[in-house]
Amino acid sequence: MRRVLVLGAVVGALALVAAGCGGDDESSGSGATEPATWAAGFCQAVEQLGESISEAGAGLAGDGLPSRDEIVEAVDNAAAAVDQFKTDLSELGTPDVPSGEEIRSSLETATDDARQAFDDARDDVDTEIDSATDVAVAAGAIAEATQQALSAIGQATSNLQELDADGSLRAELEDAAECVGLGGS
Repeated sequence: MRRVLVLGAVVGALALVAAGCGGDDESSGSGATEPATWAAGFCQAVEQLGESISEAGAGLAGDGLPSRDEIVEAVDNAAAAVDQFKTDLSELGTPDVPSGEEIRSSLETATDDARQAFDDARDDVDTEIDSATDVAVAAGAIAEATQQALSAIGQATSNLQELDADGSLRAELEDAAECVGLGGS
């Protein structure tokens, strides 16, 4: 029962990252990419991030208390999802819009901050799990990391909207079929 509660807390917290990404996240790269292409690729990367983050906590399901290794694995998997997200966005390059480089840089910084939050959480849960209290402490560290990641990505979203003064990228994000259902369209 406790393990199910932990799983629910972890998956719910990690899902906030994906939900918070819902339309504007991170990118890095040097090539200028047409706004429509960038928006579609961006939303695909956000969707994949959401799926991967949700799967990160799946290993915590089951009876009994999760082990330290299972909790660390969940955090590592969430961090790996952020790494893949950064790679996906790097491959997209810079959106070919005014301030595209600033948008790319802001999103790259947010991805780095999200990754650091999971690295910090891993350090926080690097203890033996012997009791429900230990599980609660570990779940709290994961939830805090998720909140920090969400905050970093949320700030990047705000920056993207501010930097996209002419609204051309925002319009493409709203129009892209790949963005439907991500919360930003």
